[in-house]
Amino acid sequence: MNTLTIIAEKRDSIKQMHFNLWDSKRNNLHFLDIGILCKNDTFNIKIGLPKCGNSLDIEDLSSKFIDNIPNAIFNSSIDIEETNRIRVFKIENNVKFVLSPIDTDKCVNKEIQNEICISVEKQMLPQNNVPIAEYRYYRFRIKNFALNKVIIEVDSKSKSFESSFSSCKVIDFRINDLKLLPVVDAQKFASSSDKFEKIHFLYITDINEDVQLSGSDCTSRFLERDLWNNYLDLSEQKFDMIAYHLRKEKSLDANFLIKCNYNKTSIWHLVVYAIVVIILAVIANHLPSFFKFVWNISRAVFVKG
Repeated sequence: MNTLTIIAEKRDSIKQMHFNLWDSKRNNLHFLDIGILCKNDTFNIKIGLPKCGNSLDIEDLSSKFIDNIPNAIFNSSIDIEETNRIRVFKIENNVKFVLSPIDTDKCVNKEIQNEICISVEKQMLPQNNVPIAEYRYYRFRIKNFALNKVIIEVDSKSKSFESSFSSCKVIDFRINDLKLLPVVDAQKFASSSDKFEKIHFLYITDINEDVQLSGSDCTSRFLERDLWNNYLDLSEQKFDMIAYHLRKEKSLDANFLIKCNYNKTSIWHLVVYAIVVIILAVIANHLPSFFKFVWNISRAVFVKG
């Protein structure tokens, strides 16, 4: 299995981490959104991802942070105020942050494949040289995130005909799992990392999938209709989805496990199903004639006997 790694070169710099794993076949959504609430200071954040074999395709989502999207992301009502024409967001416990775009070209490490490096620069007000807000928030999308590294497809070993129309997948999403790192790297990582106040993980999938959650910090909700259209660039033809929300607090690492049962179809399955139905229909149609023929033969044999 693989793990994401997130580390800031200054301790106690990252306050919250948000992960939205979109996996909707009906809406053709297969990517990972990452949100980072960190201190408004100067330092670097490095994010290591499971290898996808290609250069990372990243999209900055700061322009989509509009309407009620902030409320939906932070799962609470958010106040907005303006300071020198800069929007400042305020969440619970009077935490204020500014939205910061990222340079998608510069943040991708050309030397180390599948690593993102965000250079945080402290934002100050020009008049009195004080921070605009105590925190800042980055949000971006990895459009070619390797879902097969965290989603395991498990086909039934049953030989029954019905089992060929269903399957199972397990979402094993790990963050800073030191067990999966080399010993030397794990030791360095543990000594230099700090605990996040909150780690949020949302798995969003089609409404027709049967999802099993475990643990007390698990909730689910019907994904708000129309609210996410612009955020997801959805066309008019869209299908309902459900968001499964898991969280962990005051921790360096997290392991979110979800199991899904779903129906699957293919041309081969449909052809086999159609052939079986036709054969059964032919047999059912000829059964009366067959039994009548057997009855007539039996009568003739016994009468002559």
